[in-house]
Amino acid sequence: MSNFFWPENLSSNIQSPRVVLIAMASELSQVTKDILHASVRTIEEPFEEHEGFKHVLMVTVPELQGFTQDLLAVRHKAKFPYPCFIEAPCFFGRYQDEDGDYVVDNEAYSDGRLEELLQQAVRSVDVSALLYSLIARSNEESMERLSAKRAAEQEKIAEKRTSSRTNINPRSE
Repeated sequence: MSNFFWPENLSSNIQSPRVVLIAMASELSQVTKDILHASVRTIEEPFEEHEGFKHVLMVTVPELQGFTQDLLAVRHKAKFPYPCFIEAPCFFGRYQDEDGDYVVDNEAYSDGRLEELLQQAVRSVDVSALLYSLIARSNEESMERLSAKRAAEQEKIAEKRTSSRTNINPRSE
């Protein structure tokens, strides 16, 4: 039976914004091979004069002493997860209508639209540059630690060689 009366993408597997963000967080850790870890922090916060939630997607870099940075947020009313609004740098004051008023297309009425907007946000110049920078800094820190570890190992080997030479040729007094 076709879906004549109801919204096109209406189904029984609609996900809340928080669940969508948790899936994104898990995917980031997989894609970066755990160089970056993402998590979702939920805050109770008023929304349009109602009780509401703000879900913040955060990225953590374990190699940089657990440095953590917020990437974006999704806000909605407490009782109804849709519509929700995405807060990300790419949505701040970038569009103007014919009257010169700023128009922001950051509103999602479904999980499908939410995923589209979140993809736009994480692929934006601002977020991409941040992610690339964090991975680069993490890799640099890893190389420096590895280099320091190798230098310490080489120093121990040199000390053992010196020590064994001293034991073979003891000084006579």
